[in-house]
Amino acid sequence: MTQIVAKNRHVPAVLSFAMIWFAIVFGWTMITPASAHEFWLEPSSYTPKTGAKVTITHRNGQYFKGNSYPYIDVWFKSFLSFDGRNGGAKGASGEGRKVTGTQGDDPAATLTMTKPGLQIITYYGTPDFLTFENWKKFTTYLESEGQGHILARHKARGLSQTKVREAYSRCAKTLIGVGDSAGADRFTGMPIELVALKNPYKLASGEPLPVLLMLNGKPAPGLTIKVFASIDRKNPARIVTDAQGRAIIPLPHKGTYLLNAVHIFDPPPSKKGKYEWESVWASLTFERR
Repeated sequence: MTQIVAKNRHVPAVLSFAMIWFAIVFGWTMITPASAHEFWLEPSSYTPKTGAKVTITHRNGQYFKGNSYPYIDVWFKSFLSFDGRNGGAKGASGEGRKVTGTQGDDPAATLTMTKPGLQIITYYGTPDFLTFENWKKFTTYLESEGQGHILARHKARGLSQTKVREAYSRCAKTLIGVGDSAGADRFTGMPIELVALKNPYKLASGEPLPVLLMLNGKPAPGLTIKVFASIDRKNPARIVTDAQGRAIIPLPHKGTYLLNAVHIFDPPPSKKGKYEWESVWASLTFERR
């Protein structure tokens, strides 16, 4: 079990005027995919000792480097902790234990690792929006994320090549190996989610990591997973999921890794006219010993 420690439990759940002003002044808005692609969870330690305190930072950037973002509860639908030692046992809420924090905290949260084993931390963000003013930027973005087929669909729908609007949501996960790191990752129910099919802290030397990409609760074939290594940030590997939504991720170096995958799709009829495309973004971070 992971105990969630909050510095101040008396801060209201809604943002005050002062907090909103701080958010504007200091740029506390989610950077759009056009300017900073990946969003991930970064613990202060991936392999802490039992009883240690670990901070969780929300990061948004490129090439596994990015700005940190504070705990603002209107920015996410869920921020949860699961116990992987018991097969990802559900918490008292039935959907994982809520990770709580103080509005404006950066790092976003502090967790006390009270028991050994694999800890699974997930973050499901509220939708955000962006507009691509430049068609070239839109096409470059699609190609970078392995979504080039959207270009034909865009033309088939008769959409404009200027002011292309997109709504996007982030689904981030990190795996923390506490003490003996025993346990297993699991699907926790996010719209898009990367699931490690082996415990990355128990891999043999040179052993790759098999993963499953889930989309709306089902395996997602044919999507590109970008693999960033902390030792070689500028040269991510790109691996496409097979017919079962699986991929084998090579881990040639020791250190931390970030996996990222994107799915872009037509908005529902009720949203057409408000924006042209929707997307969901999955990320997974862990350390290779």
